[in-house]
Amino acid sequence: MKIAKPFIKWAGGKGQLIGQLDQLLPNGFSNWKDATYVEPFVGGGAMLFHMLQTYRNISHAVINDVNIELATCYRIVKTACNELIDALQTIEYQYFSLCNHDSEESEREKEYYLQRRDEYNSKRSRISPVETAALFIFLN
Repeated sequence: MKIAKPFIKWAGGKGQLIGQLDQLLPNGFSNWKDATYVEPFVGGGAMLFHMLQTYRNISHAVINDVNIELATCYRIVKTACNELIDALQTIEYQYFSLCNHDSEESEREKEYYLQRRDEYNSKRSRISPVETAALFIFLN
């Protein structure tokens, strides 16, 4: 079985605290039937992925985050994963087609990054939610 891991690095992530947080769960949590896990500040999702993979008794998970773009990104992963993968592959192809590891190429990579960042920071309503999520992942 493959282990699910966060698809994005997030400042303030709980990845290094999982062992300590796990110890704070109520006694017998693993025996609860049809448990619902609520993650109010999902961030990169390290704790979410840990909980879902460790505790098979969790039948529902509710995630949230104050960052709208992050919440949208998770929604796209859930509802339009294949389209997101396609968009990320397009960005990957475009970006790596600029790479030759010399100074001129590095400048083109930087320009591409800055162009995509400007696109992301401009009126996002002009780009689809899938493209917004792909740019969110790329820029992070």
